[in-house]
Amino acid sequence: MADFPSHEAPAHKAQSLPVMLPGKLIGRDVVLAQVYGQLKANKPILIYGAAGIGKTALAATLASAYTELPGGALWLNVNDSPLEELIVRVGRAYSIDEITSSENPIGMVGAAASTLTSNKPLVVLDGKHNAQATSQFISRCAEGLPLMIVSKDPLEGWPGLQIEQLESAPAVAMLKQLAGLDASAASDDDLDELASILDYIPFAIAIAAGTMRLAKQSPADYLTAFEKIPSSAGATPQLLALTIGFRALNNALQGIMLVLGATFSGGASLELLSAMSGAQPDVVDQVMTSLAANHFVERVERFDAPYYRLHEVTHTFAQTRLRGSNRLETLQAKVRDS
Repeated sequence: MADFPSHEAPAHKAQSLPVMLPGKLIGRDVVLAQVYGQLKANKPILIYGAAGIGKTALAATLASAYTELPGGALWLNVNDSPLEELIVRVGRAYSIDEITSSENPIGMVGAAASTLTSNKPLVVLDGKHNAQATSQFISRCAEGLPLMIVSKDPLEGWPGLQIEQLESAPAVAMLKQLAGLDASAASDDDLDELASILDYIPFAIAIAAGTMRLAKQSPADYLTAFEKIPSSAGATPQLLALTIGFRALNNALQGIMLVLGATFSGGASLELLSAMSGAQPDVVDQVMTSLAANHFVERVERFDAPYYRLHEVTHTFAQTRLRGSNRLETLQAKVRDS
């Protein structure tokens, strides 16, 4: 038994998942039912769609329910991961030295399959996939288990469920909920227009709602701010929402967000952020908690300690700003030193 649990250890409480749990999903009841039907039948299912469309929120909602079952939820973030890596990570998840110390991980396929079959977790493979490795892992190691493949792109050979933008009414309802608006706080016309220019994309809606809460803006004020941004070819609703949101932050919030943006994976522990920023951990935690409450960063727990991460769209946005001001390499050097 390892002295410390690995990052891959199955989650047995929702807070232990390596993703920030959303509130109640709006407008996704049909999709939730479809995915859950596959999982309940112990069949793998691929969910895919553009960045910010709500794939991870959907997967996290379902995984949080599985954390209450004996097998828990085994969530593995992947980045073109080969089969050997996935096998070793199963060994780490369950502290199986025979697997983790093997010089031939492929020879441990049977041991990995036996471990997963006996523990019966929900398995989530989330990220950029090596399609062949993902397919082999499922067929050779995780057959007969509930399994979600979360991907931006469809995978060859896998029929998938594409996650689309919200319908108009759920998008407006999401805006109201996340911005803390009551029924009489804004005109329906303003909310409809705002949801439309955000292209009904959940991530853009969440950033806009967080901005309105933080800056105490009405939807009409936000629309005015949106109109002041020069049109830019190729600018997505997510990037436009982030531009407005970033401008609404004070210097301290902007600074810590850019520090996090300089990290190579877009994530850092409270200790690392404190070391990089030179601020006390309690101050950093207060600032990051405010950003997380307003959807600019994600807050999760690792080893019962806070860990902060940027959505991939926000990470790209932050790195673009740093690169444009010639600060990215300097801050990344500070990340390495810290």
